[in-house]
Amino acid sequence: MNSPHPSSVKDPNPLLQAVLKRSLPAQAQLMQRRPGLLKFPLLLLENPCAYDCLFCRAKPLVPSSLDAVTRWLAGNDTAGLDRLGLVGNEPLLHPDIDAIIVEARRWGFRHFSALTAAAPLAEPGRAGELVRAGVDSYAIPLYAADATTHDTITQVPGSHRQAVRAIENLAQLGAEVQIHTNLVRQNLPALTELERFVRGEWGLTFCSIPVRPKDANRPYSDLVPRYRDISRLEGVRSLVAFPLCIARQVQQPALADAAIIADVLKIYVLDQPFYKPAVCGDCGERERCAGTFEAYVELYGDGELSPNSR
Repeated sequence: MNSPHPSSVKDPNPLLQAVLKRSLPAQAQLMQRRPGLLKFPLLLLENPCAYDCLFCRAKPLVPSSLDAVTRWLAGNDTAGLDRLGLVGNEPLLHPDIDAIIVEARRWGFRHFSALTAAAPLAEPGRAGELVRAGVDSYAIPLYAADATTHDTITQVPGSHRQAVRAIENLAQLGAEVQIHTNLVRQNLPALTELERFVRGEWGLTFCSIPVRPKDANRPYSDLVPRYRDISRLEGVRSLVAFPLCIARQVQQPALADAAIIADVLKIYVLDQPFYKPAVCGDCGERERCAGTFEAYVELYGDGELSPNSR
């Protein structure tokens, strides 16, 4: 068995199948071939999430079994790596997460990076337990500096308070924290203040990533902001994986520093179904631009894109 993930869970994302559902030694080989894609292996833990965000949909998943996870971790016997990424619907809420970390340490891992919505970390004691166990790096979403907007997006009252407490707990414990947001219509007006708050008040890195078309609680047309509205943003330099011709109207350089994207988040950004319409064909930045989404062009056309000629 190559992975600890039940085959009944469907996900069309190509990198999910090609990377996250491969064995640990296979991921280690990929790290050597494509270090820009993967800095350390990623353990995908399937289990229900704490939230039910507008751009996603809570799934009644059966948690990955501890036995299967243990077999997957045993692959580090040959890989010999010391950092492991914990990803999934909410890895820190997996019922066996403590046993999984103990087992991972038994196979040589000493440091862990978690992609988490942070609900489990709002309690200082729990945050301390995880940091002392080696979970010393966290990628956490925050959708607004104000609770009303954030909680509207997660559809869970109090989720903003949990996230803020978690981030402050982790900062006091000396853990590395990187913040990101999914840019949707519902938080577009709040992005400038959110970035100011995260960078200024907390002194943390921050990036804004596009919402992708997928099966979600709201249709894509209700979620995706128009590029013309994004181009009016001021005081923002966090756009990642947006068309460069749009990002350039907001920030300089248009291509943001990769350091603002948590390593544990990069594969999810790269796995989005990007699309380059015909209008992008002669663009001199085509190779380094993520592009857009076909669903966006179907909704709004390609008139907002302004490719640079070679």
